[in-house]
Amino acid sequence: MKIWYSPYQLYPLGSLNRFNKKIRSGFLIKIQTRDIKAGYADCHPLVEFGDEPIEILLKKLKAQKLTSLLKRSLHFAKIDGLAREKEKSLFSLIKIKSHYTCSDVKTITDKKIEKIAAQGFTTIKVKVGKNILLETRVLNAISKNTRSLLQWRFDANGGDGQQFLKLLNKDFYELTDFIEDPMPFNNRQWRSLSKTYSVSCAFDQPVGIKAKSVYKGIRVLKPARQAVSPRKIDIITNSMDHPVGQSFALWAAQTTIQKLGKQPQDYGLQTAHLFKTNNFFEEIKTPNSYFKVSDGHGVGFNKLLEKTKWQSL
Repeated sequence: MKIWYSPYQLYPLGSLNRFNKKIRSGFLIKIQTRDIKAGYADCHPLVEFGDEPIEILLKKLKAQKLTSLLKRSLHFAKIDGLAREKEKSLFSLIKIKSHYTCSDVKTITDKKIEKIAAQGFTTIKVKVGKNILLETRVLNAISKNTRSLLQWRFDANGGDGQQFLKLLNKDFYELTDFIEDPMPFNNRQWRSLSKTYSVSCAFDQPVGIKAKSVYKGIRVLKPARQAVSPRKIDIITNSMDHPVGQSFALWAAQTTIQKLGKQPQDYGLQTAHLFKTNNFFEEIKTPNSYFKVSDGHGVGFNKLLEKTKWQSL
């Protein structure tokens, strides 16, 4: 197998989580095998959650010392390449409905919630944990009628979700689908918090914890990071990664829904609006709750990937 790579940087319009990392780095992968002329994928390490930086990952990729993240990237590149050989798109006609992702609570107003609802969103996911006093003050200021337009999901990224819920107006609880990673993972503490506030806990990626495959509650699954078979209660999301990676998350969601029969709840695939746009983002941007695929073979982006500058590994 021959492998090429192309480093990239993504520029969020604001902080994407409580860790306040402003620039996100990763690299696209291009492979060639006996059966595949070109297959493409994304590798997007989340260093704030314990992933190794791209420099280390590239060294390991060259030495064939593959991490789980690299294995997933090569897996997707092969899937993409085989589809391109057949000159077929990976995507079906299944439409995937997503929640609206808000990474900056300060931007939430009655007017913004009304606009989001008018665009067809029925669920909003809000990143919290940087400044709980400010965040709850902003949320509590939203009128009851307006906040009831949406179902709410909160993501504390392993911070102090208990204090957040304590300060949140109680009428929010019945509108809340779940709070994601409310604190460092502890089954007993999570069950106690859920019982106290009547709010479900969802497991995504608490720092240093690898228990997602055995957690019995709601799991937030990122196909780029882990091969886990989704259940009806699980939420499929992307890693807020490159549009190539985001598109593979959509493909995984479509594949899941083909098995489940229908989409059981809103997934989390709409994050393009969180970044400064580029040619790749322009191909998937949409103002509504449905992910837009790129035209072309495999995962799409044919012309852009052909024009990309590739470096031999």
